Amino acid sequence: KIVYKIKQDAVGSRVITWGSAFRETAAGTLPVLSTTAAYVDIVGFVYDSAVSKWNCWASKLGFAS
Repeated sequence: KIVYKIKQDAVGSRVITWGSAFRETAAGTLPVLSTTAAYVDIVGFVYDSAVSKWNCWASKLGFAS
């Protein structure tokens, strides 16, 4: 398992590109992170060794810091 805590800088509008090792949730998408300055997003993945991929299992987006 791995959990990422990602915080926007003071400018905001930064984006992340998930690599090919990351797979979407059951809903069919990977999280689109907040772009508001100083906001925090938390995203969790579990590794599936059968397919060598990180499966997204949870995300909580848009915490004001």
